[in-house]
Amino acid sequence: MEKLISFLNNSISPYHAVNSLEQELIKKGFKKVNEKDTWKLTKGGTYYLIKDQTSLIAFKIGESEDNKRFNIVATHTDSPCFKIKPNGMISNENFSVLNTEVYGGLIQSSWLDRPLGIAGRVVVKDNENYESKIVSSDDNLLVIPNTCPHLNPEINNGFKYNLQSDLLPLFSGEKQYDSIYQYLDGDEQSRFHNSWFNSMSYFININGPWFNRGIHYTSGILGDQLSFYSMSGGPLTSIGFRLVLTK
Repeated sequence: MEKLISFLNNSISPYHAVNSLEQELIKKGFKKVNEKDTWKLTKGGTYYLIKDQTSLIAFKIGESEDNKRFNIVATHTDSPCFKIKPNGMISNENFSVLNTEVYGGLIQSSWLDRPLGIAGRVVVKDNENYESKIVSSDDNLLVIPNTCPHLNPEINNGFKYNLQSDLLPLFSGEKQYDSIYQYLDGDEQSRFHNSWFNSMSYFININGPWFNRGIHYTSGILGDQLSFYSMSGGPLTSIGFRLVLTK
């Protein structure tokens, strides 16, 4: 049970789920193969292949060539969530939210009024090197708040949430720059960088600003595939049995 809970808590995105599975396979002696290479497989050998950091195929070669059967077990690494749209910062004078899209058939109300973190993958440039990094905030960054009943009297009467007005998570209590970058007095070398990506750089310990087509910077986050995850998780002990509350 403890191993299951640990796996679920660590699998906060498809990228993290595949990474967790890979670590378990390595412990079991599985060897990694690459689809670009010529495979040299042996009888009884155990191998695994990863595609796009989101899919994993593990297999064992049979001991006998007379056995032509295949035993296949399949599942999925993704789960319903809110994904952050590109250039997703929306700001006014009082606060900032992140623009999102719904992925999968999630239960919308279960995401409200709880601390949320951010996890997924970013592509980072360091001088002339490019790397895909699996990242997570490990902090309570966001919340999607419900409206109090006296402002929304229908909240307990089957209220239908609007994805673009009721389910955008609060990111900051102040105005942030909502464009990728903006120039100052026509000087292209002086610009404000998107506060969301600057903050994300801090939380995932990546130095350098985020940029899209910047020619004056040699490092930073080039792009992302990020989603939210609940910061709560782990076992919920009950009388006589144990319930598991996953992230």
